[in-house]
Amino acid sequence: MATNDLRLTNSRTVPLTIFLEPWAEEIVLGVGDSLLISQATVHDGRLECDIVDAGYVLHGDVHAKLRIYRGSDVVWESYDA
Repeated sequence: MATNDLRLTNSRTVPLTIFLEPWAEEIVLGVGDSLLISQATVHDGRLECDIVDAGYVLHGDVHAKLRIYRGSDVVWESYDA
């Protein structure tokens, strides 16, 4: 199983939104906040991230297990793949 990790940090002066696709979920990334996004997959899928005005659009593999951490706390995870 392959794992892909991505860290997003908000260095702007306003909160940003992370849009999670294909799960149609949103997470707010506060000012100075940082999140670790970890994707575990048996496929060769990669995390992709697009920058938009309101924040980030994160494209994950629908067949993967995606977890988002703030520090050591899981703040969101996808359903079991």
